[in-house]
Amino acid sequence: PYLVGESGAMNELDAVRAARSIDAADAGADVAVWGHSQGGHVALFTGQLAPVYAPELNIVGVAAGAPVPDLVELFKVNVATTVGKILISMALQS
Repeated sequence: PYLVGESGAMNELDAVRAARSIDAADAGADVAVWGHSQGGHVALFTGQLAPVYAPELNIVGVAAGAPVPDLVELFKVNVATTVGKILISMALQS
């Protein structure tokens, strides 16, 4: 779902766990999280939820490029634009 940070973060952390379970991946416990736009939104939630949801992982950094932190302001600024209408429809569908 669009802009549902908690479920996105849990999915990201579960993906890291899955990668770590594959011996050939040689994946350690140190994790850096990066995302852009909706991915940035999820990256911020991942950094926040990891200590509780995946305490076995060591989050070494979180970077969020262009996350959407304030939907109300985003909608107000873009309500009359095509992009704004798309964003509003995606948010309503979530």
